[in-house]
Amino acid sequence: GVIDLEHLFARDGLAREHAVNVYLIGSRAHGTAREGADYDVVVVMAPHRRRWRGMQWMIRDGWVMPDRARYAAARRDFVGCADHQVWIFDTPTFVAMRDAHVLLALECLSLPAANVWLAREDLRAGFVVDRAILGPSIRWTAERHWEKGARALASLPAGDDPRPARKFLVHAVRALRFGAQLAESGAIVDF
Repeated sequence: GVIDLEHLFARDGLAREHAVNVYLIGSRAHGTAREGADYDVVVVMAPHRRRWRGMQWMIRDGWVMPDRARYAAARRDFVGCADHQVWIFDTPTFVAMRDAHVLLALECLSLPAANVWLAREDLRAGFVVDRAILGPSIRWTAERHWEKGARALASLPAGDDPRPARKFLVHAVRALRFGAQLAESGAIVDF
């Protein structure tokens, strides 16, 4: 089905009063969604009482470079089901990711207005892309996704669908493409 802001608040237990910004990312935002594709949403929340988790999973899965000092107080969560995935960050964690040039955060800040479902704070204010920080972050993310895709393809049983494994490779190439745009213009201009 269709996922929208009201659905997120009603079904996923997200408190409307704590939501700061909500972004639609992924294939639905890029215009590459196939039939039945899930929705990928990033929600930035004001700090509040919630069962928060740290960044270990995001580091392990190649979305965020390891940086113990930067993410010592990080607060993130995840809600997922068959039709959508919601990445939840408190505002200080999202800003820390932005400042570390984490592609996920920079993608949110580059989205066209139609993919910004809620914008109570300008989280791009004062941010400028620093190529010295961007390069290692993009390279690290692309390498982790490429490695995951290569491992998944190498271990794929004959006859199995290679699309899930290839998705990691697509993430790797897209990271490099988005990184080049960010280095050149300070934003992702072509999704």
